[in-house]
Amino acid sequence: MKIRLLEDLAYQFSCKGQDVFDSQALKQEIANALNQDQGLQPLSQQTPAQLLVQLSGEQGILHRLTQEGDRYVFIHRITQDYLTACYLRRQIQENPSQGMALVKAHLWEYDWHQSIALLAGLMDDPIPLLECITQEKDDIFSTLLLLTGRAIAECQQLSHPLITEVIDHIYDLWHHYPFVGFIASTVVALGQTNSQMAEKLQQELDEKQYYTRKDFVAALIAALGQIGSPPAVATLIKALNQGPWYVRGEAATALGYIGDAETVKALIPALRDEDSVVRGEAAAAMGRIGTSAAIQALIVALHDQESYVRGEAAMALAQIGTPEALQELVKVLNHPDSFVRWQASGAIHLDNPTVVQALIQALNHPQNQIREEAAMVLGKIATKETLEALIPALQDADPVVREEAAEALARSGNPQTLEVLIPALEDTDPVVRQEAAAALGRMGTTPALTALIPILQDQDKRVRKQGIESLGRIGTPAAHGIKSDWYTADIGGVIAIPDRRN
Repeated sequence: MKIRLLEDLAYQFSCKGQDVFDSQALKQEIANALNQDQGLQPLSQQTPAQLLVQLSGEQGILHRLTQEGDRYVFIHRITQDYLTACYLRRQIQENPSQGMALVKAHLWEYDWHQSIALLAGLMDDPIPLLECITQEKDDIFSTLLLLTGRAIAECQQLSHPLITEVIDHIYDLWHHYPFVGFIASTVVALGQTNSQMAEKLQQELDEKQYYTRKDFVAALIAALGQIGSPPAVATLIKALNQGPWYVRGEAATALGYIGDAETVKALIPALRDEDSVVRGEAAAAMGRIGTSAAIQALIVALHDQESYVRGEAAMALAQIGTPEALQELVKVLNHPDSFVRWQASGAIHLDNPTVVQALIQALNHPQNQIREEAAMVLGKIATKETLEALIPALQDADPVVREEAAEALARSGNPQTLEVLIPALEDTDPVVRQEAAAALGRMGTTPALTALIPILQDQDKRVRKQGIESLGRIGTPAAHGIKSDWYTADIGGVIAIPDRRN
C-alpha cells in the first residue's frame, strides 16, 4: 500500500519537475493522495506526518538530503522515474485512453523519457504505447523516434512490424550520424536487448565497410564493445584477426572494455601484431582488464621493439596497480628506454617502499639519464628516507643529478643537511651553487649565514642574487646588514667589495 502512495508522490512531483522537496510539500501531497486515491483508504487513519516518517525511515525510499535538513529526495533519481512509470501503468490498466493521454502530455519533456521507456518494460503489451509515441509528429532531431527505441530496449524480445520499422529507422539515422552521443547510446541499448539490432550491427562489420566508411567502422566497433554480448565479442575477435591495422586497433580497444576470458585470449596474440599501433592498443586494453593473464602478457610487451608499445605496457601495468603489476614496474625503473622509465615512474604509487628502494638503487646506475630521473622522482617524494639518499648525489659526476639533489634538499629546508650543502656552494655547476644557497636560506641558522657570505663574491650573478635573497630570508639584523651592503655594491654584475672597516 505504501508503494502505491510512493507512486502517487513520484508522479505528482515529476509533473512539477521536482526531484527535491521539503517536508511541507511532501505532507501536502500525501494528504492530496489520501483524499483522491481510493486505493489508499487503508492508510487514511494515519496523518501525513506519520506516513512521512515511515516513508523516510532508515529503510525508506525517501531520504533526507542532510541529517538535520528539511529537504528530501527519492533514494535515486531512477527510483522516482520507475515509480512514476508504475503510476502510469496503473492508470493505463484502469482506463487505457486516459492513461495514454497522461503519457502523451509529457512526450516532449526530456526528463520524462526515462519514465516512459520504463513504462514500456512494465507493460504486458507495449505496442499501444509505442504506437502512441510514433503517431505523434517528430522533430528534426528524431526525438520521438529515439524515445521509441529506448522504450523498445526496455522490453523483452518482441516481434512486431512496428518494432522492425523503428529499429531500421534508428539504424539508418545512426549510419548518417555515428558519433552523435544520444543516437549511439540508443543503438547500444537496443543492441543489448534486441536481437534484430544486434544482428544488424554484427552483419555490418565486414570487409566491404573497412575501406569505405572508416569513421562508421570505428563507431560500429565501439558500439559492439559496449554491447559486449557473446556474438558481439565473436564479431570483434574476427575483426581483430582479419581487418586492416586501424580496424584491428579499434577492435583491441573495444575488447578491452569487455574484459572476459575470451577477450584476453584474443588480445594476447594482438600484442605480437605486425603493426605497433595495434600492439599498443592491445597493451592498453590489457590494462583495463587487469587479470593475472593480462599482467603476464604485458610483462612480455615491456620488451617490445617499439618504444611506444613498451610505454603503453608500462602504463597499463600501472593502471592495474596490483602488487604483481607494481613489482614488474619497479623492474623497469632502470629500463634503458626513457619513455618506459617515464611512464613507470610517473604512474606507479611512489609511496610504495619497494618503489622507493628501486629508485634509490637507480642513483648508482652507470647511465647518467637514469640517475637524473631517479634523483628527480626521489626529490618529488621528499620523505626523510629519500632526502637522505639524495645527500651523496650532491657529489655525483653528472651536474644534472647534483642539481636535482640540491633542489630537493633546498625545498626540504632540513637543518641536518647543512654539512653537505656547504661544500655544494663550491660546486662547478652554478645551478647547484644556487640551489645550495636557497637551501641554506631556508635553514636560517647562524652557520648557514656564515656559509652564505663567501658566495656573495661568486662569479655567477644568479648565484650572488640567490645569496642576497637567502640572507633576506634568514632575516636577522646581521643578515640584513650584509644583504644591504652587498645589494648596493653588486651593480651591473660587477663585484664591489664594501669597506666595513669604518
